[in-house]
Amino acid sequence: MKRKYAAILIIVVVVGTGSFLWNHFINTDPASAELKQMVTDSASSTFSVKKWEESEKYSKKAMKFKEKDELMSSGNEFAVTGVKLKAPYGIACLSEGILLADHGESCLYLIDYSGNLVRKIGELGNGPNQFQKPTGCTYHNGYYYVIDSGNKRIVILDRQFNYTKELKLPKSERESEKEFTDIAINDKDDIYISGNYLYDSGIYKYNAEKEKFENIQKYFYGSLKTFNGEVYAVDQFRIYVDFEKKEITGGAGPNALWKLDGRNIKKLSNLPAGLNAGSFELLRDNLIICSPFYSTVMVFNMKDGKYISNIYEVNKMDYKTYASIYGSDLYITEPEKGKILKISLEKLQ
Repeated sequence: MKRKYAAILIIVVVVGTGSFLWNHFINTDPASAELKQMVTDSASSTFSVKKWEESEKYSKKAMKFKEKDELMSSGNEFAVTGVKLKAPYGIACLSEGILLADHGESCLYLIDYSGNLVRKIGELGNGPNQFQKPTGCTYHNGYYYVIDSGNKRIVILDRQFNYTKELKLPKSERESEKEFTDIAINDKDDIYISGNYLYDSGIYKYNAEKEKFENIQKYFYGSLKTFNGEVYAVDQFRIYVDFEKKEITGGAGPNALWKLDGRNIKKLSNLPAGLNAGSFELLRDNLIICSPFYSTVMVFNMKDGKYISNIYEVNKMDYKTYASIYGSDLYITEPEKGKILKISLEKLQ
């Protein structure tokens, strides 16, 4: 018996030593080795990393639906008076008005549904009620949660917009210029975030005991949304490795609607490949997706993922949008244009 254990120990040591020697002395291409390891380690994950060549089959499967139906709805630019929006990112439609996170102006705006500025909250800085490049925002149980991207924190404000506390965001040494963009909270007070990271992509959940965010679904790249007390996710891209260029990138892949429960994730419905969802919203059994690839707002059946209709089209939709519903209207921010779209959802009621 002792000889058996000794043999196993020898094998482990030899394999471990061989791996060390290969990575540090024999292998002269550590970048390729890291990418290969990423593909191997993620093989059994929900969002596995694939070789770049595999993205081509999803590009070929992209839906051709722009001519299928007439537009279901109408919309136009939502004019705002009293302030010139610089780069509106996160949006949360509430009874008291529309909360906007202006990434370019490093502040928040509260705007009524007639488009009038009600209040400006915060300014550039790193203190209480100060922001640096805020992105996503949401409202939960009497508090506003704002991703203060430049300051690597989530700022929590009360109903009067007073600073109450903050949560530290994970830092990425490799992708310091990337940002967390989406935040969603369920009825269990679970806080989830996602962003535009590649190496450190994933869905992060806040661990209150450890007071830190943990990556619970590695290599997810997409948006999050709270609906009826639950948190949902839709992937925008899949992560690939390009061994020829020795880099990691995002590209067309299988898309789906997901539901989060604690650290677990469950697929609710498959969506068309290569959909490229910049943001999404949910209304009854409808999944509304803003797709920059098609420059179109479209609606799918939430339960089976089947395409229903295009809702609205623009000349060119921003790569990353943010969406929120109030009443029978959908509001979408286009950060690069400094605009907000207002689209009627009456036909979905």
